[in-house]
Amino acid sequence: MIARGIPYGVGTDVDWWLVPRGIPLMEEIPQRIPTVRRTQGIEVDPGFLLGRAPLTVPANTKAVILFDQSFETNAYPQLRVSGGKAARFG
Repeated sequence: MIARGIPYGVGTDVDWWLVPRGIPLMEEIPQRIPTVRRTQGIEVDPGFLLGRAPLTVPANTKAVILFDQSFETNAYPQLRVSGGKAARFG
């Protein structure tokens, strides 16, 4: 467990001093993934990548989709899903 943070220069028995950030925060820019490289078990409508069409996976279908950002990036992809009684992801 990490002890509570204390401002830098306060006290002498400190496990963890809080210091001002010396660099700017990382830039966060929402980006759409431009390309689907490969699919299995499903076809992807080109409008899906543009946010103009839904992607529906029929019941009892195993679908695999490989998206390609086309350049290296650090990202946190978000995939919003709905429906699918007893569906599993992953």
